[in-house]
Amino acid sequence: MNFASEEYSASEANAVSAAMESMTIAPRGDREAAVAVVCPFSSGELLAERARELGYKLVLVFLAAKMEEGVLSCQVEGDYEVFYTGDDAETARILQDLPVDVQLVVPGAENGVVVADYLAAAMGLVHNPTELSIARRSKYLMGETIRLAGVRAVKQTISVDWDEIERFVLDWNPSPFKVIVKPNASAGSDDVFLCKNIDEVRAAFDCINGAINEFGEVNEGVLVQEFLEGIEYVVDSVSRNGEHKVVAIWQYDKRSLNGQFNNYFGMQLRAATTELEEALVAYNAEVLDALQINHGPSHAEIFVTRDSIVLVEVGSRIHGGHGTWKPLAQAAYGYNQIDETLNSYLRPDLFEALPPFPTELRVNAREVFLVNRFDGILRSLDGMERVRGMSSFLKEDLSVAPGSRMTKTIDLFTMPGRVQLLHADAEQVNQDYVRIHEMLLDGDVFEVVQDTKAIQAEEGPAEE
Repeated sequence: MNFASEEYSASEANAVSAAMESMTIAPRGDREAAVAVVCPFSSGELLAERARELGYKLVLVFLAAKMEEGVLSCQVEGDYEVFYTGDDAETARILQDLPVDVQLVVPGAENGVVVADYLAAAMGLVHNPTELSIARRSKYLMGETIRLAGVRAVKQTISVDWDEIERFVLDWNPSPFKVIVKPNASAGSDDVFLCKNIDEVRAAFDCINGAINEFGEVNEGVLVQEFLEGIEYVVDSVSRNGEHKVVAIWQYDKRSLNGQFNNYFGMQLRAATTELEEALVAYNAEVLDALQINHGPSHAEIFVTRDSIVLVEVGSRIHGGHGTWKPLAQAAYGYNQIDETLNSYLRPDLFEALPPFPTELRVNAREVFLVNRFDGILRSLDGMERVRGMSSFLKEDLSVAPGSRMTKTIDLFTMPGRVQLLHADAEQVNQDYVRIHEMLLDGDVFEVVQDTKAIQAEEGPAEE
């Protein structure tokens, strides 16, 4: 990848703004208008489908071979599929030579953020400044960039050298000893560790450094950060020409489970009705300005501690999770980040009509993350019938079926499914949320049995 880029000049910025104002679905010449989605995975599939619904031809850009299953699977069929060659200018020419007029290049998932910036820049399309593209993907550079802008950031260091990590931690000597160790570029709590002594830091370092993450990328260096204690929120935004509009505020429910300190149990939609949410909105805008996320979507995870608001990380892309949250946001707010991302680029009048942030909930909405506590084979999902009968049940999204191998949930990639709850009565939503987690605790949703063949294979043949 061509990470070295020319300076983002004032003239380029003016050209981008002019392009934003003139962009419509009208094709150039006799070619039909098209949208290119880089890494159309997870929620990126819904982004691609929405572009097609709006009348655009669909170009899917992949960084590697298209997968049929797993994190990098894509079930959307594009009108054209292009594979990134490793050279921005060359891939841009391939896109420009297609028999369609590509008017927008946008990432569908985290691993497409940098490439989308560079391809859009090479094609003269709307993009965020490429000089900070890497900082918008690297968690370490992200933190240092906002710190330089005067925005509260976590204490941190990064290195591929254990001696440097050890020296930083011992000099710091946090009390109580709680240190977060994680990859520099990942998602979904992939390989995130809470370490309570230097030996645990070393073990986490050895696990992460040089390993392959869930996106198939090599972890280059290990990030060590202060442990944040408080409540974690998600602020989803859409921006246009530096104007930021918050399109969703979620409050996470994370708990310790299966040896993982921050397992996702669910999330709840909020409206900006108190000083707390308004402070989140203001802090989020400072982060986006510092990272020059001037156009398109962003997905920020932000902690509210006892004495401050501080960024965990922000992605310059839509909220992931396969977009299972979309119907909840649409029902509760009347809009959603996927639709508004495309509107911000292609239908500016609709972007202008959006409020700066949501101030009310039309209905109450929560998403239940179905955590699994057992290893083995899934025998049945009979308990889901009880879940479907709950008053606030809206829909389910399961990634397992009877016969599937089940592993204990430790992150979003090992979570077997989600349930969306929606109701006018907040108490009804909360009661159903609690009941589902009680059922999960009792093993009443997933009936998991031991895989005796796997156990025998691990233990070897029985002795006579």
